[in-house]
Amino acid sequence: MGNMFIWSKLTGSHKTIWIRTGSLITVLVFLCLPQIAAGGSLVWEMVDLTRGFEGCDPQGQADSCTYITYRFPAIMEGPNNMIVEALRSDVRRFLYDQGNYTDKDFYGIRDRLFRDFELFRNEFPDSALAWFIEKEVGVIHLTDRVVTLAKRSDTYFGGAHPVELRYFTSFDLGTGEPIRIQDLLLQGAIPRVITHAEEKFRKMKGLEPGAPYGESFFFPDGRFRLSDNMALTPNGLLFYYNVYQIEPYAMGPTELFIPYSELRGMTVSTGPLGYLSD
Repeated sequence: MGNMFIWSKLTGSHKTIWIRTGSLITVLVFLCLPQIAAGGSLVWEMVDLTRGFEGCDPQGQADSCTYITYRFPAIMEGPNNMIVEALRSDVRRFLYDQGNYTDKDFYGIRDRLFRDFELFRNEFPDSALAWFIEKEVGVIHLTDRVVTLAKRSDTYFGGAHPVELRYFTSFDLGTGEPIRIQDLLLQGAIPRVITHAEEKFRKMKGLEPGAPYGESFFFPDGRFRLSDNMALTPNGLLFYYNVYQIEPYAMGPTELFIPYSELRGMTVSTGPLGYLSD
């Protein structure tokens, strides 16, 4: 059984707490509340946009409806302008500048998707395939120092299978800058954390210590690498490897989790995890 994750959000005067067990990916709840004020430091409003080709309903016609769905937080207020703009830019970049379809807004991407699908349908009138784009952004962690965004993209354009990708970015609320591993850990501690992470990885994948990764894994030069796709979560650091990144698609994504308790004494005293530096 995986680790247990617990976190809460404040909305008005009510507090909602999620407690789930299992792998972290099952825990990432994308908030669908109309407005959320978390700790009084960050306020956002959830936006939900869905359009179906020729008016079809993705809920009632899931297998035959070509559609596009975007769910994301519109950042309303923050502790300073730097973090507000940083979060807005990160959300915009993910929604409109990444993936097979890019444009200035949701409706531009919708029009391009539907136009391409109509061309496909005209060329292959007997095909029953439906295309889709789903993009979601959610706030999964918020403290007085840090906010973490989780971003999910799930797309299908008629190939062998859909492709689901997840990306994470943690921001320093004070500066608006993305948080890097060197902002969290002492320089001399980073190699120790990498070694510790590789031990976890090998155990997860059933590899003996020192055994070569071979052709089953896509690490450059056959050497373990921590993913740059890193997130601060309520209970630890998540390093996420998307499909195709280090293994074939059939093996799925990999989630490598290091509890904060295992980082004690290795963190930068003035950084977001400074409370672990003693």
